[in-house]
Amino acid sequence: MLGFFSKDKRVLVCSLPKAGTHLVMSCLSQFPKMKYGKLCISSTLAKSSANVADAGSDSVVVGVDDPRNIKREVVEKLLKDIPGRRFVAAHVPYSVAMEQLVGSLGYKGVLVTRDPRDVVASHVPFILKTKSHYLHDYYKSLEDDDTRLMMSITGFSDQNAGVHLESIDRRIRSMLMWSESSYFISVKFENLIGAHGGGDPGIQCCLIEELAQHVGIALPAGGVGAVAESMIGKGYTFRKGVIGGWRSVLNGVHKAEFKRLAGKLLIELGYEKDLDW
Repeated sequence: MLGFFSKDKRVLVCSLPKAGTHLVMSCLSQFPKMKYGKLCISSTLAKSSANVADAGSDSVVVGVDDPRNIKREVVEKLLKDIPGRRFVAAHVPYSVAMEQLVGSLGYKGVLVTRDPRDVVASHVPFILKTKSHYLHDYYKSLEDDDTRLMMSITGFSDQNAGVHLESIDRRIRSMLMWSESSYFISVKFENLIGAHGGGDPGIQCCLIEELAQHVGIALPAGGVGAVAESMIGKGYTFRKGVIGGWRSVLNGVHKAEFKRLAGKLLIELGYEKDLDW
């Protein structure tokens, strides 16, 4: 039997950008008395020099695309100030310090993963349409989308422009240890998207029920189906949300480089059996 949600329980939805953060948050927003806490823990915290910590100090690493050391007290206060029955987003790589912080504040965590090829396929258009994104101007200055897509795969550091992006392999691997944390449950985008994005409705419903149980929500009779029907397009936007959309975006050169950098990762995550794709 599912337990009722504790009045002080909160949920941390952790992913790398474009991996399905909004999909999981849309699902959670359909749960009884659950609301978005209007907080995203990301490397944007580094915009204020007062938040930045020196290496080796009492800090946590924040940000997946461009990781930064942020004072632990800053992140702790942001999370502590969130009311009960709220969920917040976080683009935060795994670290013992961050796991201890999540646990000490009583948060339940959700790790969101997605086919890395679909992540990079969504990455470029998202950056181009988001003027506040730290890579927006840099990507706009590049020659074409093929070049931008390659950058999103390989990562880069441009000291003259002052911008940095980790490779897709390093971005995803930095997150995976969250799946070993007792505070977290792992959710695959492909399993949660349902028929809307070419997924399996049965698997979707099972995952919704598992997610509700993990965060301590008792869904009413018929509640799982109602959540599945309502979670798409309810306050959150999705570019396409279709499984395998990368096939119409990555060309042969992109695929060859992806296999070189992250081919083993795709196999480890269960998206491919070998490099013959």
